[in-house]
Parts: sequence; structure tokens; C-alpha cells
Amino acid sequence: MKESKKSWLVPVILGLVLIGLALYRFVLPRKTRVSLVTTSTLTEAVDMATLSTAQFTYRGIADVYADPNRTNVKGHICYAAVVKAGIDEDIRFEIDEANRHVIAEIPELKLTVFIDSEQPMTVIPASLSVELPEMLRCSREDAEREARGSKELMKVAREGMETTVNSLLKPFLAPRNYTWEVRWPESEGSERK
Repeated sequence: MKESKKSWLVPVILGLVLIGLALYRFVLPRKTRVSLVTTSTLTEAVDMATLSTAQFTYRGIADVYADPNRTNVKGHICYAAVVKAGIDEDIRFEIDEANRHVIAEIPELKLTVFIDSEQPMTVIPASLSVELPEMLRCSREDAEREARGSKELMKVAREGMETTVNSLLKPFLAPRNYTWEVRWPESEGSERK
């Protein structure tokens, strides 16, 4: 007799547990998660110490000057360089909560020049005596000047940066029904999207 009393107790307890779980899962009010879009969350979404969007290999000829005023060319250096265009500052965000719109302002593009150590540097004329630090300095300056003067290089770098920023923001903002645009500093001279 005692066993029959205990045998119905287990299914009753299991039934009560299942009813409790069902109430918890489907009936009781749930906490709603508030998903805020803030400048800090957007900065985290695109957090990178340095964001590089274009890389170019450049072969050039740099002038070596005989005087500090750079008026007397004493020779030339043939070199190979890698030029990277990117940003090294945080992107600034403006958030319009009422219209669910975000403006991402990208800082000015920076160029970083690396002299390709795999390629030999040539001094012209061969009799010219130039120390390695001066060769590297002249080559870097020439490569950066040439890169800054290349409208195509800067255009490709800006387009790459816009694509990268849009790709990083889309998975974060689109599900929250936000629109966004990418802007450049006025000094960049690019069109606003």
C-alpha cells in the first residue's frame, strides 16, 4: 500500500515542475531588452587601432640635395615603397535618436610609407656617397609626396574606407532600423553620401 502512494507522487511532482516551467516560459512577463545606440557602442563596433583600406606599391626616384635649402640636387635614389592609406583616430558619430539616423565622420586619411627592404636601392650617380638614414628619409618623403598628389590613390582609399565603415556598421544598425551615412572632414574635399 505504501508503494502505491509513493508511485503517484513522482508524476505529480514532475507535472508541477513542467507547469511551472511552462508558466515561466510562456505566461509570465519577460524583461524587455533595451538596445541603445550610443557613440561608445558604435566606436566599439568599428574599434581598430589602425584601419587601413588601401595599399599601393610604388617605385620612384627621389632627389638627394647638397644643401639644406633643397636647391642643389647632387644625385638620385631609386627605391621601392609600400604606401598604406588609412586612419589612426576614432571615427566620430552623431546620433539622431528621433529619426534613427547616424552620421559617421571619418578622420582625415593618413599615409604611411614603408621602404621595401626586399628591393635594392640604387644611387645615381654610383659615385655619390649617401648614408642609409638619408636615403630612407629622402625615399619616404618622395613616396609620400607622390601618393598625396595622386587623386586616384586617395579616391580609391576613400572609397575603400567608406565600404569598410559601412560593412562594419550595417550588422549593428540595420537590425535596429537605423539609417546611416559616412562623411569626411571638409579638408578631404569628398562628397557627402
